[in-house]
Amino acid sequence: MVTIISIIIVVALYMMLGIAVVAVAFMLSLFLAIGCALAKRKIAKVRPSERVCPMCGGQRIKFKYVSSGTTGTGRSTRVANVRFASGEKKIQRKNMAYCEDCGYTFDFTTQKDLDEDYKKFNNGEIGSIAATVIFGILFIAVLGFLK
Repeated sequence: MVTIISIIIVVALYMMLGIAVVAVAFMLSLFLAIGCALAKRKIAKVRPSERVCPMCGGQRIKFKYVSSGTTGTGRSTRVANVRFASGEKKIQRKNMAYCEDCGYTFDFTTQKDLDEDYKKFNNGEIGSIAATVIFGILFIAVLGFLK
């Protein structure tokens, strides 16, 4: 008798844990979808940079596409003096503008940069909405199963 009661309690605890996990996943995906939508709205309001120096107002501007560094994730392994790297390496690039009049260097945003950011957040929003729908259906199904 004690074994049956113990099994029932363990199953009930696992079900409660499952409900909590589905509820948390639903809320996280919902907040992520809202965050992506707000980021998209913010990017839609941003305009490309003007081709004028913000410091002196000069129009003799040179543009460069520079690497601002690398970040690596993962591990590297050395086998028989040969290095194997696993993971992903990212090179962070950005547009820079240089004023020939005063020498001021500043970030320069192009329409292409804005379009890429918008597309990234749009894809994130679509994925988050899909996850929210899936977790919502799971959550409703689990709650319906309990009744």
